Amino acid sequence: MHLSAFKQTAWLQNIWTPVADDAVIVVASAAEFYNEIYKPPYEAWCVEDHNEASKLDAAFQSEIQELASQAYLVAWAALPEPEFCALFSDDIDTIASLLILRTELKSFTEQRMTWYVAGRFPCGYAGEFPNGKWMIG
Repeated sequence: MHLSAFKQTAWLQNIWTPVADDAVIVVASAAEFYNEIYKPPYEAWCVEDHNEASKLDAAFQSEIQELASQAYLVAWAALPEPEFCALFSDDIDTIASLLILRTELKSFTEQRMTWYVAGRFPCGYAGEFPNGKWMIG
């Protein structure tokens, strides 16, 4: 996926709604979300992506910051909690930066991005990747 397509995502349009997919665990509330997003190894995988994204050339920073600001406002409309909005915005920033840095994303990141494009918020992973279940809001 190219950054231009990622920018067209209808962020969080399906958050907290049921999914008819046995390979997914829907996290139905913000409280559950916070229980999952900081658990290992999910958090470490996201931090690894974040660290890689921080290598983005400064020439792209304003474009990425603008997208992250838009994502924060969308998150605020869905759930007006600063921690939730910051986590969402930061992950959008990370994935957008990685889309500029690479032509291919690692499988974990590609799948996580797919959930954002589907209007969801991935917040964890149960089991061994890639054979476990995504936890999504």
